[in-house]
This record gives sequence, structure tokens and C-alpha cells, in this order.
Amino acid sequence: MGPEGASLRVTVAGWRLAAAMSSLGASPLVSLACWAPRGSSAPRWTDDESMAWLPIYIDENDAGLLLDCLNSDAEIAFIVSDGDGRWVARSTLAAPTDERFCLWHVPSGPLPLVRPGGAVPSVVADPWGGWSELRSGADPTRPYFGPGHPGIIWWNIRTKSYLTPGALGMSSFEWIGNHYRIIGSAADQSTERWWAGLRKLVRKMKARRIPRSGPIDGPHPEIWALPSAMAKIHAGMPRDNNP
Repeated sequence: MGPEGASLRVTVAGWRLAAAMSSLGASPLVSLACWAPRGSSAPRWTDDESMAWLPIYIDENDAGLLLDCLNSDAEIAFIVSDGDGRWVARSTLAAPTDERFCLWHVPSGPLPLVRPGGAVPSVVADPWGGWSELRSGADPTRPYFGPGHPGIIWWNIRTKSYLTPGALGMSSFEWIGNHYRIIGSAADQSTERWWAGLRKLVRKMKARRIPRSGPIDGPHPEIWALPSAMAKIHAGMPRDNNP
């Protein structure tokens, strides 16, 4: 492997195995999404600091406060569209809308430039100047860095339910973590620290952990409700029990 591949800390075998899993439809986040059947309040998520899924209830006000924190974080960049098949890194985002945002933890290292045909990726030469993808993922409206890059965090904002009018959606942060450590793609320690800090930030924002459904003081609290969303839930607003 050349120096660029080594800088990504992904072995050739590891990359090809991960790519093969992805091509077979095996999502690296299947074991992390902690999905529960709609209508069920059965807990699928435990209070484990290493878990790479952080579910939250937020409204527009809460989302704005979180965005302020991310915009002021020098370690985070937003990967946004720069035209058809092109992407660019930005240090700030103008507004939090209900969609899926790609966050790059900059100290984790360079971004992989995925190549067609299962070839080992090179690196994006200048993320801040923008680049053209050589291969897109299943969703061409999102940047693709392979089946799971440990320097990427996804922020899913759902202040409104897609299924129940007038209800809160379930938002979340997703991170692959060390899912692929065994095949040579471990998370950088700086990203592990950043993820732990994100969890602490949510708690410091006076979020309250509540169940997916039922009374807010019921058993199995697992979703963090930030203050503005919590006030709406307390006043009777329904909430989604799955992302």
C-alpha cells in the first residue's frame, strides 16, 4: 500500500471486506441503530459510552443551539454539496433543516476518495477547495466515503415526524466508531474523545432522558430530550419512537 493508503489507516483486505459487505447490503450501522418495532417501547439501547448512536428529541430551537455549538467547534467541518457530484468542506452551516448532515472530524485525518471497482481509495487533496466524487454511494445526494469511515459523523435532524402530523421526530447522531477496528480501520483517539464530549454536551444542555413512548417518567429511559422539545412533550405533543 502506498503512503496515501497508509495515512487512511485502512488495510487493503479490510477495505475490500467492508466494500463487499456494503455491496451485499450489510449496513455497518445495523448493529448500532437499535431499532425497535414501531409502537413498541421495548428498550434496544443501553447506557454505554462506547455506543455510536446518540438519539435525541429536538425542535427547531434545540437544533439551533446544537448548531451554534458545532459551528464554533474548530474540530468539525460540514461536508456540503458543491454541485452535481461535487462536495466541499465548510467550517459552519447557515441553518439546521430537517435532513441528514455529514460532519467531518478534521483531526481524524484525510478523507478517502473512493474509486470505482473496489480499488483502494486515495485521499481528497483539498476538502476546503472541493472535489468531485469518483464513485457515489447508494444515495448520490450524500457524500460517500466508503461503507464506514471513522472520521465521519452523521447528524440526522427530524424536528417533525414524517409519519404523524404534529408530532416530534426522533433525531440522532451516528458514528461508525470502532466497528471496523478488527479489519484495520480504527477510529482516531481524537475522534473517540470528541464523541464522548458530544454526549457530555447533550447532558450539559439540560437534556432529560425519557422512554421512546408512554409517560416521560416511565421505565427504560433511553432518548435524550433537549429542553425546548421536552417542554412540548411535557405539554402533550406526541413523539416518534423510531428515527
